[in-house]
Amino acid sequence: MLRLGPFVAFFDRQLLPRTVNRGTVRVRSGDVDHFLSVRFDPVERALIAIPVGDRPLEPNVVYRFVIDGVRDLDDQQIATEHVVRFRTGDEVGTPEVPPAAGWADVAPIFETRCATAAGCHTPENPPFGLDLSSAEAVARTAIGRRSPRLGGTTGPDANRGSIFFGALHIIDVIGGVGRPDGSLLIYKVLGDEHVLGERMPPPDEGAALSHDEIQTLSAWILAGAPTS
Repeated sequence: MLRLGPFVAFFDRQLLPRTVNRGTVRVRSGDVDHFLSVRFDPVERALIAIPVGDRPLEPNVVYRFVIDGVRDLDDQQIATEHVVRFRTGDEVGTPEVPPAAGWADVAPIFETRCATAAGCHTPENPPFGLDLSSAEAVARTAIGRRSPRLGGTTGPDANRGSIFFGALHIIDVIGGVGRPDGSLLIYKVLGDEHVLGERMPPPDEGAALSHDEIQTLSAWILAGAPTS
Protein backbone atom coordinates (compact mmCIF):
# COMPACT_ATOMS: atom_id res chain seq x y z
CA MET A 1 0.00 0.00 0.00
CA LEU A 2 1.43 3.38 -1.02
CA ARG A 3 2.00 5.58 2.01
CA LEU A 4 0.42 8.73 0.55
CA GLY A 5 -2.80 7.02 -0.46
CA PRO A 6 -5.34 8.00 -1.58
CA PHE A 7 -7.56 5.76 0.54
CA VAL A 8 -10.92 5.29 -1.20
CA ALA A 9 -14.21 3.66 -0.23
CA PHE A 10 -17.12 3.31 -2.67
CA PHE A 11 -20.78 3.36 -1.60
CA ASP A 12 -24.03 2.22 -3.17
CA ARG A 13 -25.73 5.51 -2.28
CA GLN A 14 -24.99 9.20 -1.92
CA LEU A 15 -23.61 10.31 1.42
CA LEU A 16 -24.55 13.45 3.31
CA PRO A 17 -21.39 15.51 2.70
CA ARG A 18 -21.26 17.20 6.11
CA THR A 19 -20.93 13.77 7.73
CA VAL A 20 -17.81 12.95 5.71
CA ASN A 21 -15.08 14.47 7.85
CA ARG A 22 -12.07 13.66 10.01
CA GLY A 23 -14.39 12.62 12.83
CA THR A 24 -16.05 9.86 10.81
CA VAL A 25 -13.15 8.86 8.56
CA ARG A 26 -9.83 7.86 10.11
CA VAL A 27 -6.61 6.08 9.26
CA ARG A 28 -5.24 4.69 12.52
CA SER A 29 -2.27 2.80 13.86
CA GLY A 30 -2.98 1.65 17.39
CA ASP A 31 -4.81 4.58 18.98
CA VAL A 32 -3.10 7.21 16.85
CA ASP A 33 -4.99 8.88 13.99
CA HIS A 34 -3.12 10.14 10.94
CA PHE A 35 -4.17 13.67 9.94
CA LEU A 36 -6.28 13.44 6.78
CA SER A 37 -7.99 15.53 4.16
CA VAL A 38 -11.38 13.95 3.45
CA ARG A 39 -13.93 14.58 0.71
CA PHE A 40 -16.86 12.85 -1.00
CA ASP A 41 -17.15 12.46 -4.76
CA PRO A 42 -20.88 12.32 -5.64
CA VAL A 43 -20.25 11.26 -9.24
CA GLU A 44 -18.38 8.10 -8.28
CA ARG A 45 -20.05 7.82 -4.85
CA ALA A 46 -16.56 7.60 -3.45
CA LEU A 47 -15.18 8.71 -0.10
CA ILE A 48 -11.57 9.85 -0.57
CA ALA A 49 -9.01 10.39 2.19
CA ILE A 50 -5.41 11.53 1.74
CA PRO A 51 -2.70 12.46 4.27
CA VAL A 52 -2.48 16.21 4.86
CA GLY A 53 0.65 18.11 3.91
CA ASP A 54 2.09 15.25 1.88
CA ARG A 55 3.07 13.55 5.13
CA PRO A 56 3.18 9.84 4.30
CA LEU A 57 2.21 7.02 6.60
CA GLU A 58 5.03 5.14 8.28
CA PRO A 59 6.56 2.30 6.27
CA ASN A 60 5.77 -1.35 7.04
CA VAL A 61 3.10 -0.56 9.62
CA VAL A 62 -0.38 -2.05 9.95
CA TYR A 63 -3.07 0.65 9.74
CA ARG A 64 -6.86 0.62 9.92
CA PHE A 65 -9.01 2.61 7.51
CA VAL A 66 -12.09 3.29 9.65
CA ILE A 67 -15.42 4.76 8.49
CA ASP A 68 -17.96 5.22 11.26
CA GLY A 69 -20.87 7.64 11.54
CA VAL A 70 -21.41 8.74 7.94
CA ARG A 71 -25.03 9.23 6.90
CA ASP A 72 -26.85 9.02 3.57
CA LEU A 73 -29.05 11.65 1.93
CA ASP A 74 -32.09 10.31 3.77
CA ASP A 75 -30.14 11.26 6.93
CA GLN A 76 -29.89 7.59 7.86
CA GLN A 77 -26.65 6.47 9.46
CA ILE A 78 -24.72 3.77 7.66
CA ALA A 79 -25.20 1.27 10.46
CA THR A 80 -22.05 -0.82 10.38
CA GLU A 81 -18.61 0.47 11.17
CA HIS A 82 -16.38 -0.24 8.20
CA VAL A 83 -12.76 -1.20 8.95
CA VAL A 84 -10.12 -2.18 6.41
CA ARG A 85 -6.72 -3.26 7.69
CA PHE A 86 -3.66 -2.85 5.51
CA ARG A 87 0.12 -2.81 5.79
CA THR A 88 2.11 -0.03 4.20
CA GLY A 89 5.04 -0.76 1.95
CA ASP A 90 8.28 1.12 1.51
CA GLU A 91 7.12 3.25 -1.41
CA VAL A 92 5.76 6.68 -0.61
CA GLY A 93 3.86 7.28 -3.84
CA THR A 94 3.00 10.71 -5.20
CA PRO A 95 0.58 13.30 -3.80
CA GLU A 96 -2.95 13.11 -5.17
CA VAL A 97 -3.54 15.70 -7.87
CA PRO A 98 -7.27 16.44 -8.28
CA PRO A 99 -8.51 16.12 -11.86
CA ALA A 100 -8.18 19.37 -13.73
CA ALA A 101 -10.82 20.95 -15.92
CA GLY A 102 -11.16 24.54 -17.08
CA TRP A 103 -13.82 26.68 -18.68
CA ALA A 104 -12.78 25.44 -22.15
CA ASP A 105 -13.71 21.91 -21.04
CA VAL A 106 -17.18 22.71 -19.68
CA ALA A 107 -18.25 25.49 -22.07
CA PRO A 108 -19.20 23.04 -24.86
CA ILE A 109 -21.30 21.03 -22.39
CA PHE A 110 -23.21 24.10 -21.24
CA GLU A 111 -23.61 25.42 -24.77
CA THR A 112 -24.75 22.27 -26.53
CA ARG A 113 -26.63 20.50 -23.73
CA CYS A 114 -27.98 23.25 -21.47
CA ALA A 115 -28.12 26.63 -23.17
CA THR A 116 -27.89 27.91 -26.74
CA ALA A 117 -28.40 24.72 -28.73
CA ALA A 118 -30.84 23.28 -26.21
CA GLY A 119 -32.76 26.55 -25.98
CA CYS A 120 -33.32 26.36 -22.20
CA HIS A 121 -30.87 28.17 -19.90
CA THR A 122 -30.43 31.21 -22.13
CA PRO A 123 -30.60 34.93 -21.27
CA GLU A 124 -34.24 35.09 -22.35
CA ASN A 125 -36.34 34.00 -19.36
CA PRO A 126 -34.05 31.18 -18.15
CA PRO A 127 -35.63 28.57 -15.80
CA PHE A 128 -35.02 29.51 -12.14
CA GLY A 129 -32.98 32.48 -13.38
CA LEU A 130 -30.16 30.10 -14.30
CA ASP A 131 -28.34 31.33 -17.41
CA LEU A 132 -25.65 28.95 -18.66
CA SER A 133 -25.03 30.61 -22.01
CA SER A 134 -21.64 32.21 -21.22
CA ALA A 135 -18.87 32.37 -18.65
CA GLU A 136 -20.19 35.68 -17.36
CA ALA A 137 -23.71 34.31 -17.05
CA VAL A 138 -22.55 31.19 -15.18
CA ALA A 139 -20.51 33.33 -12.77
CA ARG A 140 -23.48 35.64 -12.20
CA THR A 141 -26.36 33.18 -11.94
CA ALA A 142 -24.84 29.88 -10.77
CA ILE A 143 -21.60 30.21 -8.82
CA GLY A 144 -22.36 30.90 -5.17
CA ARG A 145 -26.09 31.30 -5.91
CA ARG A 146 -28.82 29.32 -4.13
CA SER A 147 -31.97 28.05 -5.78
CA PRO A 148 -34.32 26.95 -2.97
CA ARG A 149 -37.08 26.03 -5.42
CA LEU A 150 -35.07 22.96 -6.41
CA GLY A 151 -34.65 21.75 -2.84
CA GLY A 152 -36.69 18.95 -1.35
CA THR A 153 -37.28 15.31 -2.04
CA THR A 154 -39.49 13.17 -4.19
CA GLY A 155 -39.25 10.12 -1.92
CA PRO A 156 -41.86 8.72 0.48
CA ASP A 157 -40.83 11.04 3.29
CA ALA A 158 -40.97 14.58 1.93
CA ASN A 159 -39.10 16.03 4.92
CA ARG A 160 -35.91 14.05 4.47
CA GLY A 161 -33.18 15.74 2.50
CA SER A 162 -35.11 18.95 1.87
CA ILE A 163 -32.98 21.09 4.19
CA PHE A 164 -29.76 19.77 2.63
CA PHE A 165 -30.76 20.49 -0.97
CA GLY A 166 -32.59 23.71 -0.23
CA ALA A 167 -29.41 25.19 1.28
CA LEU A 168 -27.03 24.23 -1.54
CA HIS A 169 -25.45 26.61 -3.99
CA ILE A 170 -26.02 25.71 -7.62
CA ILE A 171 -22.23 25.71 -7.93
CA ASP A 172 -20.47 25.78 -4.58
CA VAL A 173 -17.21 27.73 -4.65
CA ILE A 174 -15.93 29.60 -1.61
CA GLY A 175 -12.57 31.36 -1.59
CA GLY A 176 -11.57 29.66 -4.81
CA VAL A 177 -12.26 26.21 -3.38
CA GLY A 178 -14.96 24.22 -5.16
CA ARG A 179 -17.11 21.45 -3.71
CA PRO A 180 -18.91 19.17 -6.17
CA ASP A 181 -20.61 17.42 -3.23
CA GLY A 182 -22.11 20.76 -2.19
CA SER A 183 -23.21 21.79 -5.69
CA LEU A 184 -26.84 21.31 -6.64
CA LEU A 185 -25.87 21.24 -10.32
CA ILE A 186 -24.08 17.90 -9.89
CA TYR A 187 -27.05 16.22 -8.19
CA LYS A 188 -29.39 17.63 -10.83
CA VAL A 189 -27.41 16.27 -13.78
CA LEU A 190 -27.02 12.95 -11.94
CA GLY A 191 -30.80 12.78 -11.59
CA ASP A 192 -30.67 12.21 -7.84
CA GLU A 193 -34.10 11.20 -6.57
CA HIS A 194 -33.91 13.59 -3.63
CA VAL A 195 -33.98 16.70 -5.86
CA LEU A 196 -37.33 18.00 -7.02
CA GLY A 197 -38.10 17.81 -10.70
CA GLU A 198 -36.72 15.66 -13.47
CA ARG A 199 -33.11 15.04 -14.32
CA MET A 200 -31.43 17.79 -16.33
CA PRO A 201 -30.91 17.83 -19.22
CA PRO A 202 -34.14 15.86 -19.70
CA PRO A 203 -33.26 12.20 -20.18
CA ASP A 204 -35.76 11.59 -22.97
CA GLU A 205 -34.24 10.93 -26.38
CA GLY A 206 -30.82 10.38 -24.80
CA ALA A 207 -30.39 13.99 -23.74
CA ALA A 208 -28.97 13.22 -20.27
CA LEU A 209 -25.29 13.98 -19.77
CA SER A 210 -22.89 11.08 -20.02
CA HIS A 211 -20.86 9.89 -17.05
CA ASP A 212 -17.73 11.46 -18.59
CA GLU A 213 -19.49 14.81 -19.06
CA ILE A 214 -20.63 14.82 -15.44
CA GLN A 215 -17.10 13.93 -14.33
CA THR A 216 -15.83 16.91 -16.31
CA LEU A 217 -18.32 19.26 -14.61
CA SER A 218 -17.33 17.86 -11.21
CA ALA A 219 -13.60 18.27 -11.94
CA TRP A 220 -14.21 21.85 -13.06
CA ILE A 221 -16.05 22.69 -9.84
CA LEU A 222 -13.32 20.97 -7.79
CA ALA A 223 -10.79 23.23 -9.55
CA GLY A 224 -12.74 26.29 -8.35
CA ALA A 225 -15.08 26.63 -11.37
CA PRO A 226 -12.83 29.00 -13.35
CA THR A 227 -14.66 31.06 -15.96
CA SER A 228 -11.66 32.23 -17.95
